[in-house]
Amino acid sequence: MLQFVLAWALAQVPEPPTPVDDIRWAAPMGCPGRAELIAGVERRRGQALVPGQVRVDATVTAGPARRFTLELWFAAGAREERRTLTADRCAALVDAAALLLAVAIDEMAAQAPEPAPPEPAPSEHVPIEATVPLVEAPAPVVEEAASPPIVPERAPATAPRSRVGGFVRPQGGLVLGAVPGATGAVGLGLGVLWRRARLELQPMFVAPRTAVKEGREVRAFLVAVAALGCYRVGRGALEVPLCGGLEGGVMHGAASGPDGVSAVGGWFAALASAGAVWRVHPRVGLWTGVQGSASVWRPSFVLRGPGQEVLLFAPEPVTLRVLGGLELRFGDPR
Repeated sequence: MLQFVLAWALAQVPEPPTPVDDIRWAAPMGCPGRAELIAGVERRRGQALVPGQVRVDATVTAGPARRFTLELWFAAGAREERRTLTADRCAALVDAAALLLAVAIDEMAAQAPEPAPPEPAPSEHVPIEATVPLVEAPAPVVEEAASPPIVPERAPATAPRSRVGGFVRPQGGLVLGAVPGATGAVGLGLGVLWRRARLELQPMFVAPRTAVKEGREVRAFLVAVAALGCYRVGRGALEVPLCGGLEGGVMHGAASGPDGVSAVGGWFAALASAGAVWRVHPRVGLWTGVQGSASVWRPSFVLRGPGQEVLLFAPEPVTLRVLGGLELRFGDPR
């Protein structure tokens, strides 16, 4: 019976408060919790928290693009602060909050007044009269040990942005000099993006046109692929790519008439271009460009007969293209 009464009496004694009772921490799933916050404060101070040292009310919310926001209120002694912090990682907000709390607690401890020494008990001895004046001994000087400096821990660095991106661009426009007369062209731009440069691959089809020579007609079209290296000029919404490269392909020509024949010739040219990209969205841009090519190797279509040779068509040594398109980007590092 005595043991039962003793156990009941011990159960009625309330447990002492813990520091956790004064700290409220709310965060999305996957973020560090209240235990990590308390451990971070104690690690920086080198000692455990005690009840009443600090009161905390903190809420972490996840925003767009995985940006986290911390609404923090805390009070340490007479000091009371409210902070709003943002970071790409929730763990970085926990480290920042632990640092702020540790500094506030240490400052409160440094400003707290020292307790007054106890008054000595009244002496029961009879005072001694003396003709020689008494000289009080100087009080011993007690030097306080300097507390170690508080060195904030560096918050973990956020993940760096990707250094390489890419794009795809349907394009088309006007071509002069490659086939007889002015004609249209359609193609595609595929490429890799760096901060200051881009590498492009441009397959293109130049629509067929017809030329008439010596009463005979020849119809020609061009299929080619260009490889270009570009320097990215400009910042913000407007970019000006300055490019240079090489282009290779084949040109097909067919002569009309009962004895009409067709032939295929090789095409090789040096290519230079200047363009402009206006970004209407971080991943979408309107592109326009002017390209000029100088033929290194170009075909000519000649009709040969008994005792005669007629040049039906040959591309111009220099051609011009005015193109436009819609550029879709993936992970632009700029």
